[in-house]
Amino acid sequence: MHQALLIEDIQLYILNQVEQKSDLSALARTCQAFTQVALDVLWRDLDCFIRLIQCMPPDLWSPQAVTEDTLCRPISSSDWTIFHKYSRRVHSIKLPFKDSTPITIDDSLMLALCTPPAPTPLLPNLTSLEWPIQSDAYLIALRRLVSSPLMSLRLVFSDAPSPSLHPESTLQIPFQKICPSLRDLAVEQGEAIYPPKILEELKQSISQSERS
Repeated sequence: MHQALLIEDIQLYILNQVEQKSDLSALARTCQAFTQVALDVLWRDLDCFIRLIQCMPPDLWSPQAVTEDTLCRPISSSDWTIFHKYSRRVHSIKLPFKDSTPITIDDSLMLALCTPPAPTPLLPNLTSLEWPIQSDAYLIALRRLVSSPLMSLRLVFSDAPSPSLHPESTLQIPFQKICPSLRDLAVEQGEAIYPPKILEELKQSISQSERS
């Protein structure tokens, strides 16, 4: 192999041209020289959060009726090691839709993911997140997903009547402290889109934080 192909920036340029994720996956498995950069590109942009759950051992989670993932046993330290191997590479996550059908993560599994051994962000390099709020567990998990690199956040609330799932509940999260880089926020519930009060209050709090 030419020495130039061992330079990370050149590898990154080449692998960014690969369109099929299956090709990146094959390259990560078969070429040790390209493994790390191939994994970085493969996991950089995810079509849904469920991909990170699926990277852990299959005896940990059980797909139910295709649309729901359920926790089968406690998450072990080795499970977390596998999770962090991939989660640190993730930069963006989109809403979890598959064939126009929402993919639901069981609340027990979602809450288990909120209690890693170390109090660190689940996705330390995340810059863009689209996240459904389908239950209180999803709202709790949101606090573990957002961190300082986050610049874009889109929240889609369930139409469930629970007061805790009202879009104004987002104001309970101190975004201005947790995500100082956040500049693009969209909050939706059904057909309703909230900037007005919610986004203005958040923008003001961020602005005040910058001045202090």
